[in-house]
Amino acid sequence: MTKNRRGNNEGSIVERKVMKNGKEYTYWMASVTTGYENGKLKRKTYSGKSRGEVAKKMKKALVQVDERTFKDPSKITLEKYLTDWLAGMKCAWAEGVKGPITENTWSAYDTMVRVHIIPNIGNIKLSDLTSKDILGLINKKQNEVKENDKRLSARTVRYIYTTIHKALSDALEEQPPLVAFNAAEGMKKKLPKYDKPEMKTMSITEIGKFLDSVKNYQLNSHHYSPVYAAFYLELHTGLRRGELLGLQDNDINFETREISIKRQLVRGKEGLYLKDPKTKSSKRVITLDERVMSILKQHMDSRAIIKLDRTSLVFCTDEGKPLDPDNFTRHYQTLLDKAGLSHYRFHDLRHSFVTLGLKKKIDYKTLMKFTGHASSKTFFDVYGHSDSEMQEEAAQVYGDLIADCVKK
Repeated sequence: MTKNRRGNNEGSIVERKVMKNGKEYTYWMASVTTGYENGKLKRKTYSGKSRGEVAKKMKKALVQVDERTFKDPSKITLEKYLTDWLAGMKCAWAEGVKGPITENTWSAYDTMVRVHIIPNIGNIKLSDLTSKDILGLINKKQNEVKENDKRLSARTVRYIYTTIHKALSDALEEQPPLVAFNAAEGMKKKLPKYDKPEMKTMSITEIGKFLDSVKNYQLNSHHYSPVYAAFYLELHTGLRRGELLGLQDNDINFETREISIKRQLVRGKEGLYLKDPKTKSSKRVITLDERVMSILKQHMDSRAIIKLDRTSLVFCTDEGKPLDPDNFTRHYQTLLDKAGLSHYRFHDLRHSFVTLGLKKKIDYKTLMKFTGHASSKTFFDVYGHSDSEMQEEAAQVYGDLIADCVKK
């Protein structure tokens, strides 16, 4: 059964009632004249679950027709849409509008679009794009061999999919929508599996070896180096790399033994710049031990001696410039190699801080304050594991409990 009903002053909005599997469903439709082609009237139809939803789509379409900015989805190619999609996000930053994604994420999307998506399926009309097209691209990229005879990593292939899915989700949210559905929906099970690198925890002995290696490097260095103070602080705080390198002089309060995390140093397409921390909870104040403050004071005194006081960054190059995060990580790997600990990554320092704290029975909420986690779920998803030493301790505790029960 179908029933049509027009609302007052709402033009061509109509109500439809249909029977499906013995049940009645209601939806609304509207038709908008978008122009003429070859002397024939062109119309675009919109539908929705409510009259208000369709009226909103119709109103925006009519405004676009009047302003001659209406986009006919049947004529937009995927390449055109993705190019405009990326440009729109970039313009928001240029105008000082804080977007839903970071510049690093935008750069990753840009690479996926330019290198992998447009060259392969960019010529397909946006409205004609199917899950088969997307799956074909994914399969092609999985089997594609690069110039160095290596295949794309599973992580990269999955990110190609993530980019398409995000772009189509945004197209679906346009008013009026540019697509009828997200063709990338429901494909995750068909993507290559990606196992995240295993988190490793440095032992107390290994931390000692690492710091000795860093100290020896600094003592033998013929120029200013911030590495010992930087890594010493990192092992006492578990800061993210960008947070560590973004610290400024006025973030340190020697009287209260506190440091304030207010920003992070990141690399964008235009170079290095300071930005707000990752999340709202990432802005935090951390209390430190007197020994850590002493190391920081020595570091800042040595920095002042060679007249690097013109920079506000706590850790900088011998020219007073920001430390490039990637170069800093490469330097870290070199120091690890010298200590015979090359199997650790920089993020393992943060992981070691948390794991060692949990071993010492430090309350997880206190550790979250240090690390800047907002959600306990996220915290435990990342750090809620146990190493062999912690398992051995747990086994001993339960063994003693049961033994006491048996004695009674």
